[in-house]
Amino acid sequence: MNQKLIELYKSKFPALKEHIDGYNATSNDQAVNPYLLKVDNKWEMAKRRIMVFGQETNIWAAECGNNGKFSGKVEEVIDVYDKWYLKDTMDNTRFWKAFRLIRDSFSNNSVAFAANNIVKIGRIGTGCIPRIHELTVKHFDVIPQEIEILKTDTLIFLTGPNYDSKIKDILGNFTTFRIS
Repeated sequence: MNQKLIELYKSKFPALKEHIDGYNATSNDQAVNPYLLKVDNKWEMAKRRIMVFGQETNIWAAECGNNGKFSGKVEEVIDVYDKWYLKDTMDNTRFWKAFRLIRDSFSNNSVAFAANNIVKIGRIGTGCIPRIHELTVKHFDVIPQEIEILKTDTLIFLTGPNYDSKIKDILGNFTTFRIS
């Protein structure tokens, strides 16, 4: 599965890099590295696979250089996900607290979780920049393929209603169920 993800990401990176580098050269709102996934053996062996979506990163993979600004380095960005998520070193933001609450409510080892973002490329700062989102949708439309490659059974969105349009941009029409 991980090799297929790498192949997917690498197939999209040349065009993505060209457009993101062009955007970053002319904008004060710098696009960061994309949120690239990796799974462990538990995911591959699980009977149920649940992908939990957040909004976007405020900065991602700063370890790859340029203070997190888009580097174009696939494997290095994936390694950050491995160190951050798979090694369970996430911070205590509202998303990660909710993610852990959901994940930890399943004591069954046959269930595995992956964290993703509906906006794959964030910015240095907070919020979603419309132009970065447009470039991502046009040149890095990987989420449907990630779901397919990883044989995901269930999607959970912890994004809030302001991100419904972004979910629709990526996955098409859907019905919402809000739990309060």
